[in-house]
Amino acid sequence: MAHAPERTVLALLDLLDVSFGRDAASLGLRPPVARGVLGAVAQRVPGQRLPAALTGLFRWHDGQEPGAPSLHPRVEWRLLAAEEMAEQTGADDAGFALFETRDGDVVRVMRDGSLVDVVDGPLTLNAFLTEVLEQRGVSLARPPHPARPFGEVLEELLALVRESSCVPLRGSDAAELDGLAAQGLPATLQTWFALHDGQPEDAPQEEYGQGLHPRFRARALSAAEVRAHWDVLRAERLVPPATPTCVPLFAGEGERLLAVETMGPHDGELLWLDRDEGAWGARPLALSFVEWLDEAAAVRRNDARRPELDVPDDYATTPAQRRVLALGSILYQRDEQRHDLLGGALRVVGAGPAFAGHAAHWGRTTPEGLRRTLAGLLDPTSDPARDESDAERDDAALAWDLGRASALAGRAYVAGMLPRDEAWAACLRAERLARPRFDSWESFGTAYAVSYRAWCEENARDDEDVLAEVEVAVAKLLGPGGAWRETPWETSTGDVPPPSEPRMRTRDVDPDTLLDTLHTAEPGDRLRLAPGTYRAPLRVATSVELIAAGPGVVLSPEGHGVALTVAGASLFLEGVDVRALGAEHGAPSAGVVVESGYLCMRGGSIEAARNALEVTASEHALLMDVRVRAERGVACWVGPNAELGLSGVHIEESGTGVEALGSACMDGGCITDAETHAWVARGGEIVAHDVTARGTELTTAASVDGGTLRLRGCALLDNAGVGAVVGDGARAELVGVRFERSAGAHLQVFDAFRAVFLDCTFDTCGGSAVALWPGAGARFEGCTVVHSAQAAVWARGAVDDYPEWVGGSIEGHDEAGAVFATDGAELVVESASLRAGAVVGVEATTGATVRLREVTVEAAAGAAWVHHDAKLSWDHGSARSGQGNAVLATDGGSFYADGLEVRSGGVGVALGQGVVSLLHRCRFIEPGAQAVLCDGALVTALHCEMEAPGEEAVYVTSGGKAVVHDCTARGCGDLALRLDGAHAWVQGCTLAEGKSAAIGAFGETALWLVDTRIDGTGSAGVELADDAEAWFDGCTIEAPGENAIFAYDRARVQVVGGALAGGSENAVAVDDDAHVTLEAVALTPGAQGLLGGPRADSAEQVKAGTCPSWRDVADGDARFAVLAEAHAGFTEEGEEEG
Repeated sequence: MAHAPERTVLALLDLLDVSFGRDAASLGLRPPVARGVLGAVAQRVPGQRLPAALTGLFRWHDGQEPGAPSLHPRVEWRLLAAEEMAEQTGADDAGFALFETRDGDVVRVMRDGSLVDVVDGPLTLNAFLTEVLEQRGVSLARPPHPARPFGEVLEELLALVRESSCVPLRGSDAAELDGLAAQGLPATLQTWFALHDGQPEDAPQEEYGQGLHPRFRARALSAAEVRAHWDVLRAERLVPPATPTCVPLFAGEGERLLAVETMGPHDGELLWLDRDEGAWGARPLALSFVEWLDEAAAVRRNDARRPELDVPDDYATTPAQRRVLALGSILYQRDEQRHDLLGGALRVVGAGPAFAGHAAHWGRTTPEGLRRTLAGLLDPTSDPARDESDAERDDAALAWDLGRASALAGRAYVAGMLPRDEAWAACLRAERLARPRFDSWESFGTAYAVSYRAWCEENARDDEDVLAEVEVAVAKLLGPGGAWRETPWETSTGDVPPPSEPRMRTRDVDPDTLLDTLHTAEPGDRLRLAPGTYRAPLRVATSVELIAAGPGVVLSPEGHGVALTVAGASLFLEGVDVRALGAEHGAPSAGVVVESGYLCMRGGSIEAARNALEVTASEHALLMDVRVRAERGVACWVGPNAELGLSGVHIEESGTGVEALGSACMDGGCITDAETHAWVARGGEIVAHDVTARGTELTTAASVDGGTLRLRGCALLDNAGVGAVVGDGARAELVGVRFERSAGAHLQVFDAFRAVFLDCTFDTCGGSAVALWPGAGARFEGCTVVHSAQAAVWARGAVDDYPEWVGGSIEGHDEAGAVFATDGAELVVESASLRAGAVVGVEATTGATVRLREVTVEAAAGAAWVHHDAKLSWDHGSARSGQGNAVLATDGGSFYADGLEVRSGGVGVALGQGVVSLLHRCRFIEPGAQAVLCDGALVTALHCEMEAPGEEAVYVTSGGKAVVHDCTARGCGDLALRLDGAHAWVQGCTLAEGKSAAIGAFGETALWLVDTRIDGTGSAGVELADDAEAWFDGCTIEAPGENAIFAYDRARVQVVGGALAGGSENAVAVDDDAHVTLEAVALTPGAQGLLGGPRADSAEQVKAGTCPSWRDVADGDARFAVLAEAHAGFTEEGEEEG
């Protein structure tokens, strides 16, 4: 921070107190005058404005008593009081009387701060006060700057502004200062309003927005607006360092104000004021108002002359070199750049726009990302997204790719992203690929223009001027003096070396000379820093290189604010260690701030008590192989619309690693031991490739407030909290990311806009590996989960854009399942393998919906459990369980399966009370108990196969209802179909080779058996008892074991058509008040005859047409209506209708 005049006065008074060990009164210093008195003093001298130095001086005291000791040990001058100053200053005097010599003469101070009537030659008040400090044994960390007086600086700036004709100003006559002057307005501000009265509120936003300073987006306020804002500030709560003495001068975006402090230790400095919930907080710029103006003038001067194109007179290139460069000339021509410079502009000086172009047009802010883009342009086969070779690219696509690649590589060199030889090699390759495909610059330019127009149309850029930009550039290149006309297509290149760097001025500096050298530096200068510790804060407003001449170059300033500020310039910083140790060490808390412009830092380190690097709104920075640490803040903070590239950067022991309101890209490197986040995209975008983040205390990676998180090939390890969070409205794309050892969940996805996870691994965590709460927009492909302490994937909450998981594998813990869905969640899992330990593999509850497609689930207990109004559908795949049920549905859950293979040590599918289920084309292989157990549920089984179940194939009980169509059951350990107090419609089935009866109907069961074949049973074909009712139609029953039909205990059976063949006993056996009616049935006697049993006479044969058809009976039966409705609810493909 440079000292304003007021700061020098304050330092002097502090020094006097410390040096003499006594208060200011011992030097005869009177108490300071009131602001109003000082204003009155100024008014008593018509035509005069108090210099800024005097306003600071009289804020702290009111001169010295007569006979008091001199402030300066060797110069016996007495400081006059304000009233004495007024009395001895006339209207015609050139300056204000300030000191009285021992001889009674007067020493005056002029408006520009210089002292007159001094015998020993020119001297400024600042220099005099600085000399006082030096005589007392203390030197300032930084000499006063700028040397020019305030009025001169302001007048130059306003002249430059008026020349640009883009920032309109009101005339100074409109300024009304009475209300402000009464408060003792500093002389700097009196001068400010004497020359203009701010900018109109409707000032157009053109070249530099609305600001007088090209890098500050802020409108100058009128005097009346200043008064109004000042009144508001004093009426509301102020959060330090905001004070009632801050005078707002500029209006930023929203309610932001740029103000100048007019009292206290930061007198004369600028600070941003931001309003938050009725309170005003402040962010100091560590920049005086005078410096701000001087910097604004310098930036405007540089911008006007385009120093990035200003090469020395002796710079020259060969025809071969220009031939190579000319391939990128279309872009250079459009941007009015040079055609004889690699990248079209000077390195360093033109770096900011070059980097900004890469970020805006290509999304590339790191060398690695740039190399990937160049590889895709120069060799399309290297890009998996493109399946064409050079030979397959048409001329238009080839010209478009190669022309852009040449300019892209050159500008990467200008921006410091690629070394010169690498950039040149890419330009050479582009030239060699283009030469055999085109025969002239005309054909190349025409082909390029075709692709450009196609690109414009694809991107809805239909303005004719935009569409014609390339044609215009090509015409100029081919026209008189054009780069292509001057460099024929046929020009030979061979292995031509790259152009030499234009000669730049190199200056060696040390801690004592750096500031002076930096103040006088020209754009493009290279300053080599000698090893040592540099104690002054740096503010770089000229595009230069600061290069460490050897190890041990440390920027560790004293004071407050920011250690290093980039302001309206491009800074290349190499091998320098920046340290901002914080206020408790008498040092700045912020390391490096890119206030405006571009920073390219290679090597070295940044350490700060708070934020290490800040890239403010719309600015740019690139760090390569830098170590960064922010003790209590953010290692790398990226403002809105700002761009940051990090290559091989190591971030350690920081509050937060990278926080992006804009865009940050990190290639390689690592982030270790962050207190909150390694990455947080707070409305902005974070892209990371091949980065390891380890030991985060809260959340390693987070995308919130609509931010975007893109990680590829990264590792998130050993997190004390959550691995990654995708918040409401946020986006995420994680590819090949490895999560290991998170104390909580590896991943939490809330109501995201879109979140894609490809080939990620989630290994060992203390919670659920993936928590989808509710996981809106989440898509997983090829991901793997192992060793989670809770359910591997936990879905909770309803959402329209439900999450999907495709491929990969999900493995739950011994005490946790693979998938758990609840609270109305919906989840799709496809083509994946799921494993669970001692608990269920997939659990859906409380209104959740889980859809499994081509999924295999293996679990020691059960493969799946759906309950409490949840729904589970399973389309192909397999369910395998140990001793438990493969699938269990209870408490009103619903289960739908199509093409599912079921293997279970217990029941295949167990359905409880209130459950509705469809089983379509399912295959049950050797379940230990029943293939299907329906206990009070409603089940529809279509086209299923049940092979060798340990007990029944289908067991329906407790009022359960079953529709079984076109199913096959073989080798059952007990009955193929057991109905106990149930209703069943069985049609088109084959029940064979069972160890007991094929069907057992008991306990007031109602059975409709149609077109079904039963053979090879161990006992009766169909056994009916306990008031069971049955209607058979077109069935074939061959029962070698006993009877085809055995009815007893009041069973009632009607058999129409078909065939019954007895086995070891009869075709039909009747007992205990049962009754069997046979109509048009082909009977084959068993070993004991056709009809048998104690009540054989109850087996009645009637003629055809006597009995009502089974359908007529069923249509009038409410019990069948439920079955018919269940069957009608599904198509033949097994999908639920409606």
